[in-house]
Amino acid sequence: MNPLMPTVFILAGGLGTRLGSLAAKTPKAMVVVAGEPFIAHQLRLLKSRGFNRVVLCTGHLGEEIENYVQSGAAFGLTVDYSHDGGIRLGTGGSIKAALKSFPELATLALTYGDSYLDIDFYPARNAFADSGKQGLMTVFHNCNRFGASNVRFEQGQVLHYEKGGSNLEYIDYGFSFLRRESFDLVDGDMFDLSILWQNLITSSQLAGYQVAERFFEIGTAEGLAETEALILSKAKNSY
Repeated sequence: MNPLMPTVFILAGGLGTRLGSLAAKTPKAMVVVAGEPFIAHQLRLLKSRGFNRVVLCTGHLGEEIENYVQSGAAFGLTVDYSHDGGIRLGTGGSIKAALKSFPELATLALTYGDSYLDIDFYPARNAFADSGKQGLMTVFHNCNRFGASNVRFEQGQVLHYEKGGSNLEYIDYGFSFLRRESFDLVDGDMFDLSILWQNLITSSQLAGYQVAERFFEIGTAEGLAETEALILSKAKNSY
């Protein structure tokens, strides 16, 4: 039997500026993909991969997401919410703030509200448990194919993380496992996740797990079209 997956926190507070008019009046998670809001596809995928509880970290027009998803029962999930409250805390700050409402959680999973990651997460989860590290980042051997590579990864360890860095072959795949206390490494309440990654790397506490399948995302019009094609293909093949 597979071990229980931790609660997964979804960062769904972005403005979706790269999508232009598609996300001008709706949160990115609610952009229609293959006939439904993207969040519906993402939640069903997470449920099918063994996750049972989700915390949606919302900001921009977050009430639309909550009104649609509600308790999560329609997706077979328990869904809770954490709102930025009109203050942009940054990706790391949003998670740190959300954790205050869930003191029982010792570990968590983390992903982004525009990511569609169709993989088996159990090997990554097991690698995290075996590593004994504060965090684990899934990585993909990207070589700048699907966006700019930003990670140096060797022998199960993330050694460098830099947006816009040079001579980097791997990319943050968009799914991580973290121990709660990892956020204690960052002072203050407003910060980007990149600060957390840097602190974990400096203390040799960021494990890595390489996945073989490319990632899909809806952050750009091109990415949205590719993700929609994938979802429609999966639906067609399921008949």
